[in-house]
Amino acid sequence: MATVFPFLIYNLAILGFFIYLIKYYNKSKYSSIILVKYFWIGAFGSIIALLYTIVLQIVKTVIYIGDGVDFNIITEEELSLLPINFTYKLLIWGPILSAIFMEPIRFLFILKSDMKKDRKFMPLLFGLGWSFGEIVVLSLSNIESDFSIAIIFSVYERLIYTVFHVAMSYLVYYAIYENKITNKLSLWIAMLANFILNFYMASIINELRYTDLFNSDNYLLVVVGGLTVVVSVIVVFVKYVWVPKKELEYKKFIKQVEGEIKIN
Repeated sequence: MATVFPFLIYNLAILGFFIYLIKYYNKSKYSSIILVKYFWIGAFGSIIALLYTIVLQIVKTVIYIGDGVDFNIITEEELSLLPINFTYKLLIWGPILSAIFMEPIRFLFILKSDMKKDRKFMPLLFGLGWSFGEIVVLSLSNIESDFSIAIIFSVYERLIYTVFHVAMSYLVYYAIYENKITNKLSLWIAMLANFILNFYMASIINELRYTDLFNSDNYLLVVVGGLTVVVSVIVVFVKYVWVPKKELEYKKFIKQVEGEIKIN
């Protein structure tokens, strides 16, 4: 699924949707500058968060060395074919580092960008921008030109990940109003959701490589089908369980703050 064309196509699609949002909301209370601002804050945040891949490479190198790999004699191709690459001793670190880096950085960018102005719409813009930044980085690192059915699945995969990033942006948003870092349950849940999704992707791809599905189009169906199910469960939880719960807490929080202001 690593080809530049689906990412470029999806880039155009998400930009088109963004332009539509600008035109629509220009008729109401938001200026184009505000819309552009939060979209690009999200995009920049995702690019910063993707720096976790550098740490991931360092961790992998340490594991390789511990497993006796000699980097002075091994080629890049030989390294990619080592059995350890397909063990959870190595695979687990991608999901762990993704959760540790992505969601706290998402939280910090939301916290510092003053998104309190609109908890209904701003996380959507931020999440779209976050996905856009991620797609741009993936486009640059996956430049291939062969057209195949994988393009369709790649575009769909990015769509599902966009839905996930929007959901995480809403989820993490409510951590702003939770006390102390240890009590920021919304952030911890977002980190858990991030880990679950990325661990699913790593494990399903790894397990299917040993089956007859691996070299067929059905392999792609199984991967993105499972991805759809996992993200759907996460989105349903965020939208229908967590956000309503946190909205009630948010309203109580605002009343408490307003009461303290009036007393003072």
